[in-house]
Amino acid sequence: MTPRHFKIFKALCETLNMTHTAEKLYMTEPSVSQAVSELEKFYNVKLFDRLGKKLFLTESGSELLARATDILNRLENTEHFFKSRKEMRTVRIGASATVGCFLLPRLLRALRHYAPQIEMNFVVDNTAEIEKQLLHSSLDLAIVEGRTESSLLKSEILIKDELVLVAAPRFLFSHKINSLKDLSQISFLIRERGSGTAEQALQILSDWGITPKIAGTASSIDALRRLVLAGAGICFLPKIAIENDLKKGSLKQIQPNRKKIERNFRLIYHKSKKMEGDLLLVKTCAKAFAKESAD
Repeated sequence: MTPRHFKIFKALCETLNMTHTAEKLYMTEPSVSQAVSELEKFYNVKLFDRLGKKLFLTESGSELLARATDILNRLENTEHFFKSRKEMRTVRIGASATVGCFLLPRLLRALRHYAPQIEMNFVVDNTAEIEKQLLHSSLDLAIVEGRTESSLLKSEILIKDELVLVAAPRFLFSHKINSLKDLSQISFLIRERGSGTAEQALQILSDWGITPKIAGTASSIDALRRLVLAGAGICFLPKIAIENDLKKGSLKQIQPNRKKIERNFRLIYHKSKKMEGDLLLVKTCAKAFAKESAD
């Protein structure tokens, strides 16, 4: 049976008159009668007693009316729920840890300014986990600093940053670092596996021909920063996270080969995801924010 059958039946129960029901539903009387006959045949019950032109609900008819009313209410509530959700216009955005700490708060403020009608739900995790959630459609788009592995994701450069190797001044006082070779004997601190920052740091050391002596790992940029400030070792950290420390001199940059290590924060999303409507608006706002931040 279909919702159409229940709607016709419910309307007939309200009027108890074939002619009035047909007029109310903009149908013919035979169509109304046929729908009721199909219900009676399907459930093998008699729904109405007919005395002349008058209709009276049977006990089975009363039972079906209660159930049909409940079904129609549920359908109406479901329709209303999903229409309301659409009107809420929620976009799910992911961010890797560095982005989540130092870019996402400012980006969300910008999005609230440019697109106040969109509600932003966000997740902050390492790049590998954010990639997994994009592939499983748990997120609509994300901003990460790490490299993604899946060919199903599309990537666009959003903003540039620099990765810097730093140490506390007192650490450098007791550990002389004049060349790449000296780094082999130094204790390194590093982000956890799956982090874009960790991946890039290990790749840089590999390119330099260095197998690092890793003293410890942490899942937080701020935790690593504090450990480096305490003299626990040296670490590659995003410049965006330690600019004030470098200006104050509480951290010193180590440049054994004098080359800047640039990297990109990138906007990523599934290739099958259509960048239109709210998603396109969020993407446009993010790019406008990135341009303002770079200027």
